Amino acid sequence: MILNYLTGIDVFYLIKITPVLYVAVIFIFHLKNVLILKPISILFIATGILSIFLGIFFGNSLDYKFLMHVYYATIPIIGISFGYHFARSLNTKFYAFLLRIFNYCFYLTLIVLLIYFYFHFITGQISYWGFGTDIHILLPFLLNQSKYTFIFLSIVFVLLSGKRATTLNIFLDLIIYYSAFIFPIKLKSLLKYLPFLIALLAVIIIGAQQGAFVRLESSLSFNSEDEYSTLVATGGRWQEVLGIIEHHSKNPIKWLIGAGFGGRYLWEIPFGGYSEIKHYAHFTPIAYIFIFGIPFTAVLYIMFIKIFIKGWVLRKNPFFILFCVSIFGSFFGANLLVDIKIWVFVGIAYYLVNSKEKFTFIDFL
Repeated sequence: MILNYLTGIDVFYLIKITPVLYVAVIFIFHLKNVLILKPISILFIATGILSIFLGIFFGNSLDYKFLMHVYYATIPIIGISFGYHFARSLNTKFYAFLLRIFNYCFYLTLIVLLIYFYFHFITGQISYWGFGTDIHILLPFLLNQSKYTFIFLSIVFVLLSGKRATTLNIFLDLIIYYSAFIFPIKLKSLLKYLPFLIALLAVIIIGAQQGAFVRLESSLSFNSEDEYSTLVATGGRWQEVLGIIEHHSKNPIKWLIGAGFGGRYLWEIPFGGYSEIKHYAHFTPIAYIFIFGIPFTAVLYIMFIKIFIKGWVLRKNPFFILFCVSIFGSFFGANLLVDIKIWVFVGIAYYLVNSKEKFTFIDFL
């Protein structure tokens, strides 16, 4: 992304290499290991098969976008299975190894952000304010190690990065983790974490004064009757919603069964006359409604809620936090569609809340 910003050379496709490698590794893993199916996996298998036939019935082109919809329905199946295998095999020794890896990832992330900050805030060679990272994935493991300096730096750097989604995710990380210590409220708990809470409040206040929340404020100014307001507040995501509404309204049965694999709709930006044919939406629930229909989407999120409720007692567990944050993030990002890591977290959460075996990993978390 930095190379793309600085040189103008289109190397943005490189960002897709890592997700593809994730999928390849997990697929190869399942060549020698049994595929574990959970209710969400079965939901995707059944609906995916139906959507293949619906795509053909509706006359959707059998092209790249059709294959992308197949991809969207496949990664939950193998991702959940891998996550369940992973959780079942995890032990204290391997977890210690993981922590070292996550700590190295934290250093690398900060280095990349420092490079971005230099070219954005100091030289001005990168004009766009907004650089996404996965720091919200690292943060629960930093919290688990009580690395308060790293946690503080994570918050500051994310605020400076200007990404609304990551900012909301890290605050949810903090809320879920510390709720296990502070609620029910105890004086001892408050005193223990008071210095950190004061520092966090100071960062928020200073950040607000320096404009760190400008993009969040633009989201809060959303006005569905003002096209410019919706465009700025949602980064064009509201126009995706409108495009899907218009598409499904022409054939109302699609609200129930979806557009099928290969379905697409017209995305129009109200200013400049720009339009594009799209096959997904950044609001994941809306994307699922477009592809699979309302019943599928409702059942899927009810399943997520069930896992959340059953697993709330495990809210200090970094993997459960990641499950919660990932599902939360799906309401303003397409993470469930493209990132198999999220489905690995879902598989781990399934194991955490449903396994009848003694999960010793919980003991030292």
